[in-house]
Amino acid sequence: MRKRRLTPFGELVNKRLIELNMTQKRLAEKVGTSEVYLSMILRGERSGEKYMDNIIKVLNIEQEKMKNQRNFQYLKSEIKRLALTIEKNKTSVNREEILKSSKKLDQILNAYIKTLERE
Repeated sequence: MRKRRLTPFGELVNKRLIELNMTQKRLAEKVGTSEVYLSMILRGERSGEKYMDNIIKVLNIEQEKMKNQRNFQYLKSEIKRLALTIEKNKTSVNREEILKSSKKLDQILNAYIKTLERE
């Protein structure tokens, strides 16, 4: 059986849990969800929008780090979307769409790199 990987947000949460000597079960209780559902959020199988603010608050995660994680997630989703667009339209790739996405990705990636350099 293949081990399911954590999202970057899940890795950040696990790091904070270790720093705070807290279990996922305890975090789930504090934010009002089940341990299973929390685990699904951390692996990206559920968005967990309803619980995200509480998780951040309970773990006292810095807003800058959260912004970095969201930018990273957005970057990954844009790359996937762009790859799918190219795959679907191998013969008639929309050049404007690719350039637009490429510029957006470049901006996000540069911002992400700058914030990592500050850490």
